[in-house]
Amino acid sequence: MKYSLVCLFLASLTASTVSLAQDPQPQSVGVAPPYKAVFTKAHGIRGIDAPTGELSDSIQQLAKRAAVGDGHAAAQIYAGLSACQALKNRQSLSYGSHCSGITNDDLASTGKWLDLAASLGDGEAQYAYAVGGFDAVVGVQNAQKHPEQFKAYQARAKQYLLDLADECNFDAISMIASSGGSDGIVFGSDASTAYKFQLVREQLITGPQNIDRTYRSHLESKLTGMQVDDAQREATKFILHHCM
Repeated sequence: MKYSLVCLFLASLTASTVSLAQDPQPQSVGVAPPYKAVFTKAHGIRGIDAPTGELSDSIQQLAKRAAVGDGHAAAQIYAGLSACQALKNRQSLSYGSHCSGITNDDLASTGKWLDLAASLGDGEAQYAYAVGGFDAVVGVQNAQKHPEQFKAYQARAKQYLLDLADECNFDAISMIASSGGSDGIVFGSDASTAYKFQLVREQLITGPQNIDRTYRSHLESKLTGMQVDDAQREATKFILHHCM
């Protein structure tokens, strides 16, 4: 696996899980697809809102809350530091009005806060960890020097997505379907799991966009007839037990 390509891929996904703008404001990320009404438990990722105003004004209080188990507070620190890093990278004039007093050491701790937020059970942070957290939590160079850290990250990211999927989180379900069918960083090559969750995904939403026949055929081509039948049964059971 080429870590440089993996890193670029995951970095492109990070923006979908953290609310970033020139002027960071609380906002929703993306628009939920039209779930079929029968699936009352279906929901999606909203994104993590960065604190408003100067991050230095709120980071200490948020850190105190995180220290006593507040996962959302840790997630907000992660979102705020990610926003500051993005503003710094593009040399935005807004950096001074939102991130003054934030040090390089603070920015270097971004992954620590994401890891903490996810471990404390914040679902939005768990999704961010799994789909865009590799660079912040592990990093390419560190993964090359310490492959065991990459394996630990991979295992946790996989479990986070599976746990979120069990709550009928559409974004997690979609990510599992995508990752497992394309040799993704989290699920590797797992066509059976990908096919199961692709079928679940197709059942959850209405409209012509709900079936990707090309991708489904791609997954089926990697499976035996028995594996296809098993995955279809598992998908039906999953829908009944987790989404209704």
